[in-house]
Amino acid sequence: RARGNDADGSGGRLSDLGLARLLSPGNMLTGTGRAFATGGGLKEGRGRVEGGDPLSFYAFVDNHPWAEFRQCPKVVIGAVNGLCHAGGVIAAASCDITIAAESARFALTEGRVGLADAVAPSLLSSRLSLAKLKYLLFTGKEISATEAERIGLVTEVVPDDELDRRVAEVVGEVRRTS
Repeated sequence: RARGNDADGSGGRLSDLGLARLLSPGNMLTGTGRAFATGGGLKEGRGRVEGGDPLSFYAFVDNHPWAEFRQCPKVVIGAVNGLCHAGGVIAAASCDITIAAESARFALTEGRVGLADAVAPSLLSSRLSLAKLKYLLFTGKEISATEAERIGLVTEVVPDDELDRRVAEVVGEVRRTS
């Protein structure tokens, strides 16, 4: 079980989540505290852009862990336990199965600070309608877990106190098909 987020202000880069632990038996990605993952530090990313080189932001993009999630030979299950913003949405969408607690909230927040997300359009275009994807990217609007399930961003939503139990059930379901 890999855990990590940016709720503590540590930067929350997905590379800090402990990828080696994620790829070991029990492939579940979840957060600690009040957040699943809030991605990298958008202030740092914006600072790079404001530094004069418009391409410097892309040196900041950390999408290698997402590729690892998507290409993992084992099933990766995301258990979204709270805030899921920016790169956290990409992490959740990169999982094979994503289960969210009812209180989870999702947002592609890069636009709020004037940044264009480099990964979300290509990754999410197969899950969301183009109209909904553009709306979320252009507005940075936060949506509920129920709305995230309705539009295809997550697989299932469960009451907060049932998240761990439901993930364990899904792990059992997946093991029966292996």
